Amino acid sequence: MKVNIKKQNGITLVALVITIIVLLILAAVSLSMVFNQGGIFNRAEQATEKYSQAKAQEELTLALGEAQMRKYDSGLTEEELNEEIGKVGSLLPKEDPTSSIQQVIVGGYIFEIDRSVPMITDKGCLGPANGVIVTATITQNGNWQNPTATVTGSITKYGGGSVTSSTATATNGVTISSFPTAGGEYTIANITTDTDITITAVDSEGKTTTKVIQVRLVKDTTGPTISGATATAAGMKIKISVRATDNESGLKQINYSVSPTTITPNSNTITSGQEVELTATAEGKYTITFTATDNAGNTSTATAEATTVDGGVLKHIKTTAGLKEVNTKDIYGATVNGYSCTRTGTEWQIFYIDEEDNNRVYLISKEYMAPPTTGTEMTKGSYSHTYYWNTTVLNKYTGTIPSTAFTQKFLRDYAGTSASANNLQATNYMLDQAMWSEYKGAKADYAFGGPTLPLFQASYNDTCRTATKLGIQKSGTGYQVKIGTGSWTTGQSGYGDTNTQKGIYFKGTSGNPAYGMWLASPSSYGANYVVLANCNGSVSGSGYGRSTLGFRPVVSLQSTVQFTANADGSYTIAN
Repeated sequence: MKVNIKKQNGITLVALVITIIVLLILAAVSLSMVFNQGGIFNRAEQATEKYSQAKAQEELTLALGEAQMRKYDSGLTEEELNEEIGKVGSLLPKEDPTSSIQQVIVGGYIFEIDRSVPMITDKGCLGPANGVIVTATITQNGNWQNPTATVTGSITKYGGGSVTSSTATATNGVTISSFPTAGGEYTIANITTDTDITITAVDSEGKTTTKVIQVRLVKDTTGPTISGATATAAGMKIKISVRATDNESGLKQINYSVSPTTITPNSNTITSGQEVELTATAEGKYTITFTATDNAGNTSTATAEATTVDGGVLKHIKTTAGLKEVNTKDIYGATVNGYSCTRTGTEWQIFYIDEEDNNRVYLISKEYMAPPTTGTEMTKGSYSHTYYWNTTVLNKYTGTIPSTAFTQKFLRDYAGTSASANNLQATNYMLDQAMWSEYKGAKADYAFGGPTLPLFQASYNDTCRTATKLGIQKSGTGYQVKIGTGSWTTGQSGYGDTNTQKGIYFKGTSGNPAYGMWLASPSSYGANYVVLANCNGSVSGSGYGRSTLGFRPVVSLQSTVQFTANADGSYTIAN
């Protein structure tokens, strides 16, 4: 029996030990489940952390959303953005003062925002607000050949505590003589070479923050880039233009000078891409020198040349592609195709472009033409295409002007004047639009028997040399004229510029097919005198019965007419 009792006690002790061991294992497992990283306490703590972070982010998002509404509604200032953010948190100093990126503390967490939007960046929450921020601004002085740099900034603790130590070191032999030892504002001046500055700060919690500042000095020893230097002459005018850029220190200004200096202005400033018109006082070749200067004082030059020829101005003619700039010395006299009228066999030339009247174009017949064949007829002259007035024609235009009102530009300075003088009666005949209607096509507003003296002057002076420009003035019942700086005459002018488009203004030769053309204006030389343009290049007056002169009708095209330019220099009516 004793043996049995001992055996039972032994078994009980073994069982007890095993039970205790099992219980200890279970306790360890339970404690692990509660306290380890994935345990209940940690999970609860993480859930609280996530909730707090999400709440902070939501508050910041709402504040930035309110700022966005203000921005798109009435505009948003920097102060107003700070005000909205200040309602939920506080702004940290910018690491880069020139950047729109900034950090914000909300609910104990730090977030990165973009002030320009404003919204939270993709980085979102950067973690709990506890650390050091180092800001830096690099400033380079204006000496672009030998620049220096200064770095300024601050070392600030956020989230409580303080900066206990701060140091700065630099590469490439740059010496930092003074630097705060426990944070705050700093200045590193007189940096004369590229360098990397490393700032290290330690806070009261032992956390180390390091920031590397790269200083790269920008030197500029090259001049600006110049392109597109042009000079285009038209008559005595020169249009100049140039472009310049500088991708280093930046473009400061562009100057130009002209040689020889017989031009106005002969020197000045010009902006990149600007077109400037110069006026020469002498014919010849001009050299324009453009000088571009950058902010470092470097310069670059380019030249352009143009040759002025006295005579010719720039105007615009309507084309199907828009307004085309033309030189009157080139386009006046150009053949025009596509104009048709009742009188067949007539060729037409461009005579004048009136930019003051919506770029209206006047055409003149290329050859001397017979006057109207219906109604009162002129007397045939001694040459093949010459005609003059007879008493029957003049009597038809006795009294005031015909029923057609000559209100159009260039037609008549003597409108309404009693036609008691023969020269006024002759003028009325040439301006009788009903009489000359067979030259009026569908594209014309009116036609008449020849250019008036004001129209002739406007066209002629667009193409002639300055010294030979035609002057006119009214005197009694007719015009006086002069050439250049000459004296006013009662009708007989000095010779004009025989080199100026002679085929337009002074057409023909003595007897082939006419000595000159009648102009639809009276001459002050006498009551019987009408203005004419001689084939020898002069404007004068002649008696209405002269048998050696002819007519070259003129039409005023509708101002809506458009042209196409042809390769041979002619133009075709396109609409």
